Amino acid sequence: MVVRFVAWWVVLAGCGFETAIPTPQLDGPQMVAIDAPPDAPPMQACIARYGTADRFQLCNATPTSCRFYVHTNNSSCEALCTSLGGTCISSHDGDCQTAPSVRPCSNTFGDQVCTCAP
Repeated sequence: MVVRFVAWWVVLAGCGFETAIPTPQLDGPQMVAIDAPPDAPPMQACIARYGTADRFQLCNATPTSCRFYVHTNNSSCEALCTSLGGTCISSHDGDCQTAPSVRPCSNTFGDQVCTCAP
């Protein structure tokens, strides 16, 4: 049965069907959070919840927060965290290494560091 499935997929892939996985978009329907097991380490929980965000890069993770760089495409960390089932704690203009000032979750930037609850 597995061989038939693989052969069928190869035939479809060779007929011009799209085989690439689309890039997640902040407002697109394909951006989905995956719940980590309840006992997952903080890093795993953060990646499971927010890892599909556009250009996601985890800065650090604790049991109570996920801090990550992301392209919010002129949206807010509040919108991003909420769209993936979390709650925004703060936003920071910059990247993981240079995000000195804490800003409100409602600030909109093209890219920023978001701190969200896991």
